[in-house]
Amino acid sequence: MKKVIVFGCGKGGYNTYKYYSNKYHIVAFTDNNKELYGTMINNIKVINPNQISNFNYDMILIASMYKESILKQLINELDISKNNIELVSDNILNNPSTSISKEILFFTLLSISVYILTKLLEYSLK
Repeated sequence: MKKVIVFGCGKGGYNTYKYYSNKYHIVAFTDNNKELYGTMINNIKVINPNQISNFNYDMILIASMYKESILKQLINELDISKNNIELVSDNILNNPSTSISKEILFFTLLSISVYILTKLLEYSLK
């Protein structure tokens, strides 16, 4: 399984994690927001982009709407080969279903359960 670093910790990073977590082993998140360094997302550490070279990875997934500037940063400032970088598609970055589908399913099942329990209670009280 390929080892991947996800560049972007916002909604795009979250959606990228949900989409790729079964396909790739995500070894770290990174972001240009210094306040996130050292925090965890889904038990995966957020690192400073300058620490990328310290990690054993196969690819960096850019999961941000600032992909062009991040691509330049990775290539020009951090000397990372373009062959090791992939831009995440806008369909994945902006896919609302990856972030709310579980909530919709939960509330649907909860509603059905309440309905069934209500009907069973009505039946048992007759």
